[in-house]
Amino acid sequence: MESVPCGPANVHVRVDCASGAVNISWDAQRTAEGYITVISDANNMMTQYNTTEPTLSIGSNECGQEYTVKVMSFHQSCVSFTSETHFKEAPCVPTNMMANRNCGQEFVEVTWQASRGAQNYTVTAVDENGNRLTCASSETSCRLDGVMCSHVYNVSVAAMEDSCTSLSSPPVTLHIEPCPPSELTALLNCPDNSANLTWGSSLNAVSYTGKAMSSDGHTVTCEAGLTLGCQLKGLHCGKKYTFTVSASDGDCRTIDSEPVSHTTAPCAVQDVLTEINCSTNALSISWTPQSIPVNYSTTAVGANGTMLSCLSEDNKCTLVGLQCGDQYTVSVKPISSTCEGQSSVPESVNSAPCVPLNVQGNVECSTNTLQASWDAAAGATSYISLLKGAGGAPASCQTPNQSCSFPNLQCAQIYSFSVVAINDRCNSTESSIVTTKTAPCDPANVAASLNCLSDVVTVTWSASAGADQYTVLAEASGHVDSCNSTGTSCELTELQCGENYTVTVLAGDTMCNSSILAKTNVLTAPCTPVITDYSHHCITNNTLVTWDEDEDAVSVTVNANSDRGHSLSCSSSSNNSCVLDNLLCGHTYTVQAVANGVQCSSKPSPTFQIITGLS
Repeated sequence: MESVPCGPANVHVRVDCASGAVNISWDAQRTAEGYITVISDANNMMTQYNTTEPTLSIGSNECGQEYTVKVMSFHQSCVSFTSETHFKEAPCVPTNMMANRNCGQEFVEVTWQASRGAQNYTVTAVDENGNRLTCASSETSCRLDGVMCSHVYNVSVAAMEDSCTSLSSPPVTLHIEPCPPSELTALLNCPDNSANLTWGSSLNAVSYTGKAMSSDGHTVTCEAGLTLGCQLKGLHCGKKYTFTVSASDGDCRTIDSEPVSHTTAPCAVQDVLTEINCSTNALSISWTPQSIPVNYSTTAVGANGTMLSCLSEDNKCTLVGLQCGDQYTVSVKPISSTCEGQSSVPESVNSAPCVPLNVQGNVECSTNTLQASWDAAAGATSYISLLKGAGGAPASCQTPNQSCSFPNLQCAQIYSFSVVAINDRCNSTESSIVTTKTAPCDPANVAASLNCLSDVVTVTWSASAGADQYTVLAEASGHVDSCNSTGTSCELTELQCGENYTVTVLAGDTMCNSSILAKTNVLTAPCTPVITDYSHHCITNNTLVTWDEDEDAVSVTVNANSDRGHSLSCSSSSNNSCVLDNLLCGHTYTVQAVANGVQCSSKPSPTFQIITGLS
């Protein structure tokens, strides 16, 4: 019987740091038929390999992980003792690397996330020329010193342990701000106190900023983008300025370039005052004088381009001939022996508005409201319309529109009105005066009386102020009758029976009628009854007479007259029939009916005859 063979000797593990591949070898055993290799990780996850040779090559495992290798030989059914060793894969590549730098610093703070299996880290920064900066750390950060302006660095980090270094992390590009621009020139522009700057380019710059700073601290800048020049506007007059330029890469800005100095043009005029003479449209202008001898050029430019000007040695000027309703832009410019100063801040001055034209007035007859209107006046921001009438205080209306309303005026009155245009400085002269007359007053004491015999209604009223004619309208159930008069009465002849008419009297002149408030009512006579049936009782000599019901009648009376002089009647106020009693024998009666109203009775109905029997 043979004893259990010893485990393989001299087990060696070689790790390829770049690929992570692992090669395991050991001494061959004479009696071994094969070998069993078991690789397990820190979590005791095992992988077994069987080989016939004393070597084993496997692919990469998890980076930064430590593994245990156990190798055994076997012969027939016997397995040797275990030979054990350990190995580590190369450290994992560092992740989440960040390169942080404050503008103007000559170093970069680099940070990353710790990688498994790493003992140390090396950070490398390579510029566009291949120059390298490095730093090493056992922590997850380190500082790269010596970065230079206008350079671009690719920064990466690699993890290290005793035997392996990881691949470098994906590089992060770091742009260092440009170097300050050189070759700066500054050219002053006297008319607007501006300066044109030009300079030479700076490598890696994406924008430039020009700057001017005066002796009293006033600062003006201009943004040039990638252009190698810009204009500085708004420089203060009479000041010495230091001009510089700086460059930016989008994140950081350089220090200022070498400065250039110049002095600006004379100061602009201050405290310009304007005063308009509203009646003559003359403009007076004054200002604070300069401390040095200068001349002054004053201009006023209208909205349509018309220009007025004057040249003076002192601090005032008067411009005449301004047009009404125009807006003028006024400025004053100082002129020295060497340079024209900046013009004063333009001031807008409105001349007096023009007089409103085409003034008209229309009276709404039904309400006695005057609607005044006019054409828009040049230069006006609002209008005042003044209304005057007999016996009342003047009324006014201010509006930004071209119309005004004066409600509830007195009837039959003559009013006059005019319009004035207004702006922020002046009122125009008064427009032409327009007169208008309100509607006649409503007739009073309107009354209507019905003539029962003729069915004519006579309407009367008291005379209305302002009226020269009258119209009477009567309406009931859609039927209308009318009459006209120049006096104070009128007759309605075409009214229908059995109606309640509303009678309106309108007072009129050549322009207007009064309101419809002068009214009264009148009832016409009932309509003639319509006999629908009659029946005679020979034994009692009684006759029942029946008619159509008439809502307009208070009652209906039936009259019977015989050929021998006998008369009798019957009536009813609630039914549409009545009985003629006690007719005499041997008589022939002529019968007809009449409807009775509140004031009048109707015309008689057509007759019919009743012949009584002999006794």
